[in-house]
Amino acid sequence: SYPALDREMDAARDVAPLVNVSKDDAATLLIVGDKDGLVPMKHSENILAAFHAEKVPSRLIVLEGAGHGFKGDDAVRAMKELVAWFEKHLAKK
Repeated sequence: SYPALDREMDAARDVAPLVNVSKDDAATLLIVGDKDGLVPMKHSENILAAFHAEKVPSRLIVLEGAGHGFKGDDAVRAMKELVAWFEKHLAKK
């Protein structure tokens, strides 16, 4: 268990990304495995909704069968998606 994941929202409010989303946040790509036993996919879905509410460019990619930390083909796909996202949204033009 990771202590940071067991905190009550009141104790984590100052540092919790979900409650600190704002319209000036950078475009954000979320990649999650649907078999992640450490961080529930719902966390990504919740922050994606917060990004959409603030009109922050964002996308969620779910890797079927992947756990926490990607290996093999999942790692390759995640890296390709990350590079494409960075080039589209974050690289200086």
